[in-house]
Amino acid sequence: RPAATEATEQALRAQPDLAETQASVGFRKFWLDWDWPGAEAAFVRAIEIDPGYSFAFRMLGLLYSHVGRIVDSLSTMRRARELDPLLPVHHALSAQVAFAAREFALGAQFARQALAIDPEFWIGHFQLAQNSLELGEEGVALQALADAGRTSGGNSKVVALRGWFLARHGRDDEAR
Repeated sequence: RPAATEATEQALRAQPDLAETQASVGFRKFWLDWDWPGAEAAFVRAIEIDPGYSFAFRMLGLLYSHVGRIVDSLSTMRRARELDPLLPVHHALSAQVAFAAREFALGAQFARQALAIDPEFWIGHFQLAQNSLELGEEGVALQALADAGRTSGGNSKVVALRGWFLARHGRDDEAR
């Protein structure tokens, strides 16, 4: 965190009117400082500077999801996808936003879009799994978890969700 703070402060001194600078400040404030009003202001400023900067829209959409602004979150994520439709992370994180909004069919659709772009993108597999579980599509979810496990490099979210799923279905030895 101290290194990120120093780097973003240095970037602000050097080029405060660069969209990437503002987005970096927003990213730090969002993920490290939990200063969500400050993060929102930085992401909005990045978008004002460069209305075509899809990363700032994606991050603002995630922030809106975290603070419960569902309509704003979904529309902001849509703008990120419109600006950079071939970036699978935009689709996969749109699936996370839809999941948080309890729009599981929409979340599964976004996850599948991410995987159509990049079949090896573990976040797409993970998002397909968590949305499919809520839709009662357990076979799809288990396969998506296996694919996420194969492509994620052992990400703890994948391992935890797979373990929970297996334990929930009485497959305790596999869960362990």
